[in-house]
Amino acid sequence: MKVGLIGCGGIANIHMDAYKRMENVEVAALCDIRIEKAKNLAGKFHVEKVYDNYLDMVEAEKLDMVDICTPVSTHAQIICDVSKVIPAIFVEKPMALSVAECEEIIRNIKKNGAKLCIGHNQLFLPTIQKAKTL
Repeated sequence: MKVGLIGCGGIANIHMDAYKRMENVEVAALCDIRIEKAKNLAGKFHVEKVYDNYLDMVEAEKLDMVDICTPVSTHAQIICDVSKVIPAIFVEKPMALSVAECEEIIRNIKKNGAKLCIGHNQLFLPTIQKAKTL
């Protein structure tokens, strides 16, 4: 699976560590509006292609999935844009800033036939489960 990662800040390092341990996964390209961040992460993880515009990346690369690690304020626009050409999208939590943005994302995902996964990775931690019972 070829993955493109959008947003090369702190959490991107954790995602890249995970991808590097997965078989049959290649991070083909990185993107950040601050190209130096993309270049630094690319150097650390040996990724050849970097972009400063995610639309350019998804147009140029034949990606199976994008991983969105940008600030939540950008999630809705990026998801709606990339769902037109990318079949699978993973986004860091939370999905968006408002219910209206979430509804717009869902409409676009359904319209474009894409799949979306939100990284609610802590839902099943014992502490979270305990808090739910209080």
